[in-house]
Amino acid sequence: LAAAAKGSAPSADSDVATLLAAAKGLRPLAEVLISEIRRTVRDTEITAAPPLILLSAPRRYAALLTSAKELKLFADFGSGAPRAKRAEATKTFTPPYAQAILLNDVRQIDADLMALIASAHQRAAG
Repeated sequence: LAAAAKGSAPSADSDVATLLAAAKGLRPLAEVLISEIRRTVRDTEITAAPPLILLSAPRRYAALLTSAKELKLFADFGSGAPRAKRAEATKTFTPPYAQAILLNDVRQIDADLMALIASAHQRAAG
């Protein structure tokens, strides 16, 4: 995660709010996603390490990248996770995990996605 966050330490709620604001019209989707993740993994803490929103419980198990076009949820979802795609690096961004799920519709936040989140949390917990 350090490469993705360029060494920045997790920061305050105002930084999370700033990153959520970057989602523009998808901000409500990001908020629903975070709410559902907190219901699935109850002890999840949300912190900012720009450009990422980190999800930890207590270890980091996922990261969310927000933009106006889509949300990218990064985690180790496990082999054979049908929704997960290989996370691609760009010139300016190195993904924190090898897999990503692209989200742009609230209907994508369902029991199957929450099962993948729970699985990623279990993997991170070791």
